[in-house]
Amino acid sequence: MNNGGDDEFIKAMQRAKLRAETFSDHQNAIAGRETGRILPRVGQNAPDTGSQRAKRFSETVDLITNLQAMLQDPEYAKAYTRVKGLLEEAERLTENALVEAEAALEEIIARAVKLPDGRAVFRDKDGNVRTEDGAIIDAAIAAGIDWPDDAPSFEEFESRKKRIDDLREYQVDTLGKARGELEDEHNPPSQERLDELEQEIETGLKTFELQSNGEPPRAIQNDASADIDLPKLGD
Repeated sequence: MNNGGDDEFIKAMQRAKLRAETFSDHQNAIAGRETGRILPRVGQNAPDTGSQRAKRFSETVDLITNLQAMLQDPEYAKAYTRVKGLLEEAERLTENALVEAEAALEEIIARAVKLPDGRAVFRDKDGNVRTEDGAIIDAAIAAGIDWPDDAPSFEEFESRKKRIDDLREYQVDTLGKARGELEDEHNPPSQERLDELEQEIETGLKTFELQSNGEPPRAIQNDASADIDLPKLGD
């Protein structure tokens, strides 16, 4: 009786099992879990054994980014999706806050007393008259200014200006940096780093009192994993 077909089937099953185990080991290793085996890094070729199977495995692994592999871990995917959702909400709220803050600053400048040369001036708490850049104008010129009751103070102007500067710093240094890390497919943030990013984003939201729908800022809960289409390992 010819068992050649059965032998080939068994060998094919063994090859498929080996591929599945090896790929699973890569996912576990990237997620920081112990695998007990030495593995080629994602993005690098598997050791050249001269076999066709190793070549196919190498070509397949090269197509998978570290981020895609890490997102196969349910806990990581859940945290990643939550932080990315929080980031997107923070970006929206920050941009809206900047628009409002800039409009408020323009309104203050519009109400400010203007010198003959068009410069806006403000009186500070000590009685000094300052331009927008903080320079104190000549006392003789200041003495001739007729101040309306609703003239904004220099402290009011500075407060509005500082909010804009701080929001922009948060937008670039915190939110921009977080987006860069989350979108880095070759060196994605670890689980611990995701927690840190979440805390940094929420701290800014609370500091600037940015809220959505009248509710205090909080991490957006989203159990859905990112929709990643991983290439299939060939036979």
